[in-house]
Amino acid sequence: RITDQCREPAPVLVEEAPALPEPTPREGPPEFILQVTRADQLTADLAETAPDRLYVPGELLAAVPDGLAPFLERGTPITAVLPRIVTDEERPDLRELLATLKAMGIHEALVGSLGLIPAVREAGMLPRGDFGLNLSNARAIRRIGGAGLGSVTASFQLSAQQIRRLSGFGNVEMIIYGRVPVMLAESCVIRQSSGRCSCSTPTSMSDAFGNVYPVARDFGCRNVIYDARKIFLADKPEVYENAGLWGVRLLFTTESARECADVARRYRGQNRYLPNNTSRGLYGKGAL
Repeated sequence: RITDQCREPAPVLVEEAPALPEPTPREGPPEFILQVTRADQLTADLAETAPDRLYVPGELLAAVPDGLAPFLERGTPITAVLPRIVTDEERPDLRELLATLKAMGIHEALVGSLGLIPAVREAGMLPRGDFGLNLSNARAIRRIGGAGLGSVTASFQLSAQQIRRLSGFGNVEMIIYGRVPVMLAESCVIRQSSGRCSCSTPTSMSDAFGNVYPVARDFGCRNVIYDARKIFLADKPEVYENAGLWGVRLLFTTESARECADVARRYRGQNRYLPNNTSRGLYGKGAL
């Protein structure tokens, strides 16, 4: 009877996963990557820290191309950072943005969701994987590498030891400085708090413990809520320098132009600058 068949559990097909190849540790120092979120952070002082690569929001690249001059003069490759969420209604805007960026000579885009990879490849650009892909194991990194990504960013919920174990399975990047996003809000917190759209005005949220979480505008008038503390590992270079990583990234969000340059110089070993309100993140123990 049909009712009896419905009570029967559906058969589960289990296939043994193929064995992973032996990891191939990467030799040499990782690329030194800087990521900015605001136009005023693009300064000649920051360019003088000689980053190997610069990540800039795609919208910002299209709006203020002149800010890239100090970096382009040094031959720094530029990668466009794409939003993590793009709805079907917003896809025409994204395609237009990608076409504009390609015409400007931008050949790479950082993606935080799988759905953006085809759009980037169709635009003739190389996709790189951001933390939004939440890559946390070797099989995921090998599989996503098959989608033609030039590099991937390890989840910042992993421990440093776990990330080191992943580095032999692809071009793995690690965020070693900055405020990491804790929430992406569809409803504009800034508009609700001020009663009008004032995305350029600094806004923050606080919790019952007095921690202050900066709020910034994102693509489509969404909001990114950042952690109250900044990851800081400049005094622990052994954590990332010899981990076989493809790249290490400094993520600048609320920092002033001067602080961006000071932090970058600290990681370059050129000063002893110490930002306030820092933490080790989850790299000491991991959450996954």
